[in-house]
Amino acid sequence: MKIAFHEIIGAEVTREISDDGWFPHDDMTLAGTLDGHLSISKKSDAEALVTGRLQALVELPCDRCCRLVKTALSADFEYDCVVGKEDPHTGIDTECREEDCCRIYINEPVIDLGEILREQVYLALPVQVLCRQSCKGLCHQCGADLNNESCSCSSSDLSSPFAVLRQLKGK
Repeated sequence: MKIAFHEIIGAEVTREISDDGWFPHDDMTLAGTLDGHLSISKKSDAEALVTGRLQALVELPCDRCCRLVKTALSADFEYDCVVGKEDPHTGIDTECREEDCCRIYINEPVIDLGEILREQVYLALPVQVLCRQSCKGLCHQCGADLNNESCSCSSSDLSSPFAVLRQLKGK
């Protein structure tokens, strides 16, 4: 899903977001609708502003027990797309400003909207996905789901390289 600068006619071009090949299906499963919109406005022949909102419901594995969890993702974004190369002197010993983080340098006057949307999906992912706060996870020895069953594994694993630390704990 690309748009060339010459296709931006008038004040702005708006597009509804749909899954037309840009969504990262290899990393997550879309569990519901994908909703959102984009507005693209041309500031000059070499600069355009892309703003939008993206909402999706995805299935992600729980970080403790690997059960699939439905997670709502939401992102508001704004990018200033500039044709040309970044000035190499702007990054040397200078503080990164917020507007610098929202600027994309492109080689030609064509914006890859799919790349921007894919990035926003990854940025909207939660740091930790849990099926519930009290999730006990999996046994590190036998792989049993400790939420459903208790395993018969020994709690002291002497073959672990950290087993010697248990002896030091009592001293």
